[in-house]
Amino acid sequence: MNYLKKKNYIIGIVVFILGLIIGFGAGYSKINTNSKHIEAETIEETLEWSKETLETNRLFLSQETEPIETQTQTTEQESQTETKKEIQTEKEIQTEKEIQTEGEIKHEEETKQEEPALKEEFKVIAYYPSWKPKELSKIQYDIITHIIYAFAIPNSDGSLQPLENPEIAKNIIETAHQNNRKVMLAVGGWSYNGILLEDVFKQATETEEKRKKLVDSIMELCEEYQFDGIDLDWEYPRVNNTSEQYKEFILLLKERLQEKGKLLTVAVLGGVSEEGVVYHNTAAYSDEVLNAIDWIHVMAYDGGNGGQHSSYELAINCATYWKETRNLPSEKVVLGVPFYGRPFGTPYQEILTVDTEADKKDSTMINGSQIWYNGRDMIQKKTRYAIENLGGIMIWEVAQDTIDKEKSLLTAIGEEIKK
Repeated sequence: MNYLKKKNYIIGIVVFILGLIIGFGAGYSKINTNSKHIEAETIEETLEWSKETLETNRLFLSQETEPIETQTQTTEQESQTETKKEIQTEKEIQTEKEIQTEGEIKHEEETKQEEPALKEEFKVIAYYPSWKPKELSKIQYDIITHIIYAFAIPNSDGSLQPLENPEIAKNIIETAHQNNRKVMLAVGGWSYNGILLEDVFKQATETEEKRKKLVDSIMELCEEYQFDGIDLDWEYPRVNNTSEQYKEFILLLKERLQEKGKLLTVAVLGGVSEEGVVYHNTAAYSDEVLNAIDWIHVMAYDGGNGGQHSSYELAINCATYWKETRNLPSEKVVLGVPFYGRPFGTPYQEILTVDTEADKKDSTMINGSQIWYNGRDMIQKKTRYAIENLGGIMIWEVAQDTIDKEKSLLTAIGEEIKK
């Protein structure tokens, strides 16, 4: 900026000097042709003209310099303004993006809210028998949520027999945990080697000392194999006989399992007949017991050797009894379905070997005798009822299913859940 001023000022001086020279030259010419008076006037006029020229140049330089400085300032201001505009534009763009992102998130959330809400953790529970080590392919981990390894057998002194096929149990536990599924250990069952276990349970829990020993034995086995909980299959406690010691045993077992963050479930009588008649011994499951456990497995089968074995009406009556008469929350009632037929207890996969169309019906003839079971349609009908009214569905037992997915009862359950 100072350099321009100096440069223009020098030019002005040079112009001033040239003006003097020209003026004196012109005056000299006029002196030679005019009088002294004319000479003086000419010189004065020339000087006056030179002064005016110098002043004009000074003003010109002054006017020229200021706009240059102003223009430079203006340029800087414009640059700053442009920068601000760019920053502002970037902020606006960022803000628009944020608004757009927030809008998209909100839209996604609204879309999710508009979607039908799935029932919270609908349980699919399958018993796996320890005496069938070669049927692991029947377990579909994408459908089953809980596997129950059956059974740990109690002794009358409060101890447990060694677990049958422990390597199979370990395999199931490892695979299930890899698939984010749980595995429970069933203790008890109907009989063992021809001996009914009802009386064994009665003796094993008749004193506080024995109850504690049995609970300790169960917890030790549960911890050793890392089962996720215990399913008690005492078939069955009886009113005015074993109901009180059953209750005390359940409460103690629940306390110990809860300390370890593990589940406790029980298998219970269906509760009522197909005609709606309530069984007397269902009262042996006291309200204290039902409040303590996580949920019950309703054995809504074996209602008879004919069509009453496991009809849809029997399933509804049993579920209604436990849910409404006994006032259990729906999520604590799990409906049991059979993968076998009556009167002979024939596994579903064997029924299919005799009648390849057996999956489409609920009764067929085998060796001249009629048997009743649940085909795919009936299993799906019960599953739909459980989805809409209960906490889950239970299977006795998964090894009786077929590996043919098009005819599989477990696959039928999975298909119904996905609808």
